[in-house]
Amino acid sequence: MRIFVCGGVNKKMDPKYLEGIEEIGKALIEQGHSLICVGSKTGAIGKIFNIYDKNNGKVKIIVPLCYKDEAEGIDSRHPSIMVRDLYTLQQVAISNSDIIIILPGGNGTLAEMHMLTDNIKAGYHQHKVIVYNINHYYDNVITTLNFMIQAGTMEKKQLNDFTFAHNSTEVINIINQINK
Repeated sequence: MRIFVCGGVNKKMDPKYLEGIEEIGKALIEQGHSLICVGSKTGAIGKIFNIYDKNNGKVKIIVPLCYKDEAEGIDSRHPSIMVRDLYTLQQVAISNSDIIIILPGGNGTLAEMHMLTDNIKAGYHQHKVIVYNINHYYDNVITTLNFMIQAGTMEKKQLNDFTFAHNSTEVINIINQINK
């Protein structure tokens, strides 16, 4: 399967929100899954990218122009696609993937998560989305999403394809279930 991974690239990420990412990367490589992500050597994306890079995993890098300078340090042996913005990044990533994993990240990752809910509502994709809620990172987001559903500002079906996993084993098991 082709897996689009969203997540933070910040060098200052608290290590407790990176736990289990290495195990996920190794398991995905062993199972022959390819990765689609913004190329980064740092943060949550860097954690999984580095595992793929070190173990000759197949990675397609998508680089929005705003991150061009950061991506220049990425080894050119991975094919890359340059896109104009984060919206185009998501369109390209979704059209080239089978499943989506959301790792901890900042504002950009939250924007991607919310764009995914709108894309589901609009029928642009029906990908399963796994949100890796490492050490309760996304608990407040889940509370906000449930509030939005209760307030009638978001439809519950927009989260039907979202699964919240709390450890690397759950993430891998969900992917294995989808892959059957």
